This record gives sequence, C-alpha cells and structure tokens, in this order.
Amino acid sequence: MELKPYGSRVLAKQFDDDMVGSLYVPDHAKKGSLRATVVGIGDECEWAVPGDKIIVGLYAKFDVPLRGEEWRDHFILNEADILARIEGE
Repeated sequence: MELKPYGSRVLAKQFDDDMVGSLYVPDHAKKGSLRATVVGIGDECEWAVPGDKIIVGLYAKFDVPLRGEEWRDHFILNEADILARIEGE
C-alpha cells in the first residue's frame, strides 16, 4: 500500500531519538518537538523532499490511522508546520 499526501502536506516517520551522541535522552526531556524523516510529499510542497530530516512540533502532526508495522511512527503534517531541517548530521 502507498500513501500519497495531498497539497502541501508531508508524510514523515519519527526516528528513534533516544540517544544524542552517547547520552540517553529520557521521554520526559523530549517535550515540545520531535525529529522525523520525510517519506513522501504532496504535489504543492515547495521545499521539503523525501529523505530530509526535520524537526516538527509535537501537536502539529496527525498520526496515520492505518494498522500494520509498516505505518508505525508515521504521521502527516502541513509543510508550513515544519520548524527546521536538520543538516550535517
């Protein structure tokens, strides 16, 4: 199954953010934002491309309501809700 976002929406997958370098980051310290990788984009997206690593607000996302391991940790958001692109990591 393929999932294609409409308009300027972005399909992203949250990546494991438990470690920063060699330090463990507990869940209570990860409030406010999360890191993800862009998986798919809508036809009207202007700057996000699949493969980009991004930072988004915790409440800017809509979890993908599909069952199955392949859709675990995936969510959809508007391109305008992307806070930053992570470069040089």
